[in-house]
Order: sequence, then C-alpha cells, then structure tokens
Amino acid sequence: MWSLELPWETWRAMIAFLRETELPYARQHAVIIERSLDQHPPDQGLVRMSFSDDITLRSLTLACWRLGLPTPAP
Repeated sequence: MWSLELPWETWRAMIAFLRETELPYARQHAVIIERSLDQHPPDQGLVRMSFSDDITLRSLTLACWRLGLPTPAP
C-alpha cells in the first residue's frame, strides 16, 4: 500500500492536472482521488490517502513529478 499526505488544496491541484492529461486512465484516476478527497473537509489541512493500485500510483507519481511534489512512499 502506498500513501501520500498533502494539503487539501494540493490534492485539488493534482486532480486538476490529471483531468487535463491526454491519458484516459489518468482522468479516471482523478475521479477516484476526488471521491476519496470528498470524504475530507476542505479545512482539514493535511489529508493522507493510501492507494494499493499500481496504475493509480503511476498517475499520482506523474502528477507529483509535474507539480514538483514528493512522490508517494510505501
């Protein structure tokens, strides 16, 4: 399982980035991440999410790399 803890607003930026990509699977992962983020209030501050799917991890790693963020860690 891979986890990543980021501010709520940063998760939103990652979702926006994934939605804008040409990769259909990345756009679908944006929906999955957004559903998980919707379980946390915007004022929560840091939000930790865990993912077990390697394909979602690829999308997250791509978004982190493009946005200059730390990549998910096991």
